Amino acid sequence: MWIAPGSVLTAAHVVPEIGMIVEVGWHEHVLAGTVADRTPHVGPGSLWSFPDLAVVQVTDPPDHPCAWLCDVPPSGDLVVLGHSATLGEGLRLRAADARLGGWHDFGRGHLWQFTGLEVVPGMSGGPVLDLAVGAVCGIVTTTVGEGADRGGYFVPVEALRQLAPQAQRQRRRDLLTAHDRFHHRHGSWTQQRGAAVGCHVLPTEEAELLGLLAELTPTDPDELLSIYARCRADNRPPAILLTAHRDLFYALLDSAGPPARVVRSVLEMAHHLVADAPQTVRQELYDWLTAFAARHNQLSLLRTLRQVATVVDGTEGVVSVQIVPGNTQVQRFRLTVAVQDDAGGHQVLYQDPDAVHTLAEVMQTAGDQLRSALSWLAGNPLIEFVVPVELFDEPFDELAPTRPYLTVGRKYRTVLRDYDRQTDDLARYDWQQRWQAASTSPADIRWITCKENLTQVEFSAELEQRPYTSVIALTRQPTSYTPITDMLRVALESGLPIGLWRRGTCPEHDRAVEDMDCTGKRFHKASHPILVDGEISGLPEAVRQLRNRIAGQCPAPGDRDCHGVVLLYDDPTRAVRPVAPLRQPSYHPLETSS
Repeated sequence: MWIAPGSVLTAAHVVPEIGMIVEVGWHEHVLAGTVADRTPHVGPGSLWSFPDLAVVQVTDPPDHPCAWLCDVPPSGDLVVLGHSATLGEGLRLRAADARLGGWHDFGRGHLWQFTGLEVVPGMSGGPVLDLAVGAVCGIVTTTVGEGADRGGYFVPVEALRQLAPQAQRQRRRDLLTAHDRFHHRHGSWTQQRGAAVGCHVLPTEEAELLGLLAELTPTDPDELLSIYARCRADNRPPAILLTAHRDLFYALLDSAGPPARVVRSVLEMAHHLVADAPQTVRQELYDWLTAFAARHNQLSLLRTLRQVATVVDGTEGVVSVQIVPGNTQVQRFRLTVAVQDDAGGHQVLYQDPDAVHTLAEVMQTAGDQLRSALSWLAGNPLIEFVVPVELFDEPFDELAPTRPYLTVGRKYRTVLRDYDRQTDDLARYDWQQRWQAASTSPADIRWITCKENLTQVEFSAELEQRPYTSVIALTRQPTSYTPITDMLRVALESGLPIGLWRRGTCPEHDRAVEDMDCTGKRFHKASHPILVDGEISGLPEAVRQLRNRIAGQCPAPGDRDCHGVVLLYDDPTRAVRPVAPLRQPSYHPLETSS
């Protein structure tokens, strides 16, 4: 099946290895083709490894049509095409009606089943046409049973994403770009399609838009995700990895919002892309957008979009990174990354099924996921690491997910939150009261000095007499001295929502040297103005600026004394959503071996 000029899509098990020459028959032509991509067969099974797809490239092809490919899951009536020698005249083209019969998990994906005909040798690699949308939805891979009308299985078109893993993103993008350009120039297939995509975009509109998007400069997935976040019709992340502009278009169409909001999403996407489109297609994309808006009675919305600046201000939001130890394996951790936008929408972007990773592995994954989360919000979010007190000294703010020279703590407002307190109902009243006190009056700060050693009972009694104290500040890191760790726990359980310290010990006191100007005292002196100047809402930004002054070429002595500064900023009015681990049911085969 031709899917782009010179490109044939077939089953992997009917062609030889990559680089081998094969013959491609087209009407009276016998063409030489080269196997460009092919799924390797691994494992002991007789059924070819998923996705059982191959691409053959013909160097000098004659003029030929191309099939329209569709990633949409199939539904209803199908037409299966292939070749058969049933009538005794050699392989001849065969077409048969079929019905969708469900799907079956297999390998890294799933195979769709069709019923109502017998799949015979020679039909493998043939296309499956979905009559509901008038497009090819898959490639025949195998029969269900020889000699009976039990149908067969086909690989969905979306499995092209798993073809040629070593270069799948670029290869798939090149193939589909050529496919979209062809159908933009040749409208014969599109004109015969009767179904609209998602009841929003007509087939002719779809082909024209995809052809124009194929001319845009390719961009990276994070930029595509950023555009999606601005234009989406609901608060869900896209179900697929966005590797090309066509993926962005289909992801917006698949949004589960109301029809009018989905139409608006497509309008906003096209409007956003017009500004950066090459001069050769800018006017065409502009005209497509105008015609699409007119058909949906959205010209007033389009005028509004065109009257404002094309550069969209960043979305204010929160990236929440939860790192929680396991119940039994405390040295293993579970990571959850979620985003909350300014409209209150909350979405989990990543979640480990259980606490199975080391802390180093979690830190690496957290950095990778932060990049996607920041693109999702496309702005200047607050980043919060929601962790138990045992992890308070970890350098979360020093992760660098976007640039090797730029940490999240310097680029974004980055704070800690206490994971254990999120579900502690006994601490909630004090927590809310102390936050309210800090929000309405100058903060009452309790500094804990380097060698302070109050017992938990003594410190708890002190805090009970100071119900408006809202800030706990330490002159060195919590884990450096056991009494300080114990006092910090009491402060958290007593509801103090704000904390400040530095990652580092006090060398002078560790050596039992009495020094009136120790490291801890210098940190106290340098950082205290941050806590007393301004409102508490400005603390995350103040600490971010402090980190940048410290990283500068010639930091002031006071700024140097604050190296490794950490801010606990735990707002009880915006609850964290601890997410229970997702667990798949264990697999128990129904068949038992005899």
